[in-house]
Amino acid sequence: MARKRYSPEEKVRILREHLDNNVSVSELSEQYDLHPGMIRN
Repeated sequence: MARKRYSPEEKVRILREHLDNNVSVSELSEQYDLHPGMIRN
């Protein structure tokens, strides 16, 4: 299975969702199929 690649705009959108809407890192990692460390870093 190929890795999902996110554009810089998509990365900002995911991070904004975490910061602005208080969506938990675990919820975002499940929703976007990411390791939680990828969001925290």
